[in-house]
Amino acid sequence: MERRTARNVPASKRRDVEKNGNQLPKELVLNLLVQGYPLEELLEFFPMFTLDQLMLLLDDEVIH
Repeated sequence: MERRTARNVPASKRRDVEKNGNQLPKELVLNLLVQGYPLEELLEFFPMFTLDQLMLLLDDEVIH
């Protein structure tokens, strides 16, 4: 298995990850919901986010 370090990742990619580090991964969450995962289980996958943040994401996606 290849070991990856921060030096192996281009600087521009690292900045994008750092800048977006606290954003809820919308596409992943929506795909998991479509597959039938309950909200409680998603909160276990993403413990750094609250139910309110998840609900705001869903409201935003449903409205648009």
